[in-house]
Amino acid sequence: METLILALALSTEPSPQEAAAIQHDLAKAQAAIDTRYGHKRPLELPNETRQALIREQAEAERRVLEAHAVSTKDWVRSQARRDRAAQAEVKRELAALVEKEKSAEAQKPEGGEGKPVTVQRGFGEHAPVALEEAPVHDGTVAVERGLPPEVQEETDLLADHDRLEASGDSTGKSSAAQRKARAEKGR
Repeated sequence: METLILALALSTEPSPQEAAAIQHDLAKAQAAIDTRYGHKRPLELPNETRQALIREQAEAERRVLEAHAVSTKDWVRSQARRDRAAQAEVKRELAALVEKEKSAEAQKPEGGEGKPVTVQRGFGEHAPVALEEAPVHDGTVAVERGLPPEVQEETDLLADHDRLEASGDSTGKSSAAQRKARAEKGR
């Protein structure tokens, strides 16, 4: 007798609120699986991966339905029997559930742990900025000033070129001695 009552209790169709909650949980589980597989369609995956994807989807659906105490058979049956009015009601409940979740997420405090953020506008001698910090062996950070050596060399070469053009050598041709001096300076 108890098993008959239990079977009748489990075989009832879920209410629109329950159906919306089940659909919401199924969508969240599906999104997690899709993220894990790179949002690819099953046809884009190799056979072994496709089989694993399908197994994970079925397992996720089974877990969600089990958590809501609904059998797969009853869930599919309730979806098939639902008329347009019931479908619209489930859709409204689902939208309300999503909106409620979004508002709860918006009210959740950020994970900043309360540390103040300092904003610095500009930089210079009064406020140096370290773009790349590499800890030295004793744990301190060495801050280098000026341009990196390779950029400094390029800047020097461009300055030499500008000086040559300004001195009247507009043809762009320079003497062998000037080319040799620039080559030596570049090393």
